[in-house]
Amino acid sequence: MGMNGKKHLGYSQALLACVAAPALGVVAASPSFAQSFLSSDYAIPQLPDQPYEASVSQGPVSSAVTLAFEGKTGAGFQSNIFKDANGAEVSDFVFSASPRAVLRVNTGGVKGKIEAGADLTKYSSNPINDQVDLFVRGKAEFGLSDRSSIFVDAGLKQDEHAIEANLSQPGLTPTETRTSLEGHVEAGFKYAGDQWTSRAAVGLSFVNYDGIQATGDPLAAAAVYGGLPGIDNELRNKTTVYASAEAGKKLSLEGEIFGGVKLEVASFQKDVSYNPARNSTTIEPFVGYRHTAADGSLEADARIGVAIRSFDNDDYDTIIVPTVNASATWSPDGRDYAIFASTETTLDDTLAVGVGAKVTQEFKVGARANLNDRWEINGDIGGEYALETVSEALGGGSDSETTLGIGVGMKYFVMDNIYVGADARYETTFGNSAGQISDAVFRVNVGAEY
Repeated sequence: MGMNGKKHLGYSQALLACVAAPALGVVAASPSFAQSFLSSDYAIPQLPDQPYEASVSQGPVSSAVTLAFEGKTGAGFQSNIFKDANGAEVSDFVFSASPRAVLRVNTGGVKGKIEAGADLTKYSSNPINDQVDLFVRGKAEFGLSDRSSIFVDAGLKQDEHAIEANLSQPGLTPTETRTSLEGHVEAGFKYAGDQWTSRAAVGLSFVNYDGIQATGDPLAAAAVYGGLPGIDNELRNKTTVYASAEAGKKLSLEGEIFGGVKLEVASFQKDVSYNPARNSTTIEPFVGYRHTAADGSLEADARIGVAIRSFDNDDYDTIIVPTVNASATWSPDGRDYAIFASTETTLDDTLAVGVGAKVTQEFKVGARANLNDRWEINGDIGGEYALETVSEALGGGSDSETTLGIGVGMKYFVMDNIYVGADARYETTFGNSAGQISDAVFRVNVGAEY
């Protein structure tokens, strides 16, 4: 059986969204939530991850409805996961659980999925870093004809994790947790003819931060927390309305060229004198090529464009940046391995004073393989380049940083759903102002997938 058919596959949730072909049945990998929601600014660098793929079915509920309970749980020892106040490395025992409930519907004219779950992480000696993520998300497609359909996609996520007080700044007394609530809803139309394809969508998303309070000088708070304490939280809260349109021309049964445009209007809740609001309009025209092999061995999508972001506040300079987004996965039929590569350009929110957006280019190349029914191995090389440019009216200047990393991992399934494993990762970050920071992390663990 080929790589796509193995039970114990997976490398990262983001890659699963590109690699796995979710079936409207019992066994399927969960797509990445990160595609719809911003990642945490305080996230600890993650090791190579093997998401759950085994599931236990409680159905079918009917001939067209399937209910599945999926998840993973584990415990392990992880070295060098934190730095203490003196910069020394700190290790800890880590416990995690990721339960899921997935309802899939496949009738004659309707296909859909609703998923609810949690990602829970507990640190034995460092509870300040515990994290709780709760989410619900769903998508559905309604067929209008054999060539056209309308679709809806919506989700809601609550993220709660701790922020440790920086005692070097007197007067700052944050509480133990920060909570964020993020959501989105999108609706659109798709058409797939013999030669031409098209897609159009509109949507709305929001993010709201709460839960950290700080007293004292707000500038000192911003310096310590990057503007994140409760006194500045409203600077991050925003609502975004967006729309996109795309048209494509099929070159063959496997290949297609396409072009389109994206439009995004972002409104922030608040601004202050030392950090004006970044209300903006972004337009991004793009062209690209996608390829899907008939035998499922290769899936690839590449697009280039230009993102132009202008701001309501004239103090911010207009940002014009080329964008390169691509992903490819090669998994030959009948072989138990896969090779993948991806790159992505993003314009990320930042509270750095005078910076309209942080422009980041990420990349990753890696492979994973099943040596037999018990052994799995994986590895990747990746990194990112980030640039922040201060607008001339707000002081001018720029700062950049580069992060490079390499990771390897292995798992051995003692039983069908119980495994032991080990992972290691090395990352180094260097930039204009931060100097060089390096971290080496090693983890051993035991867990179960269900």
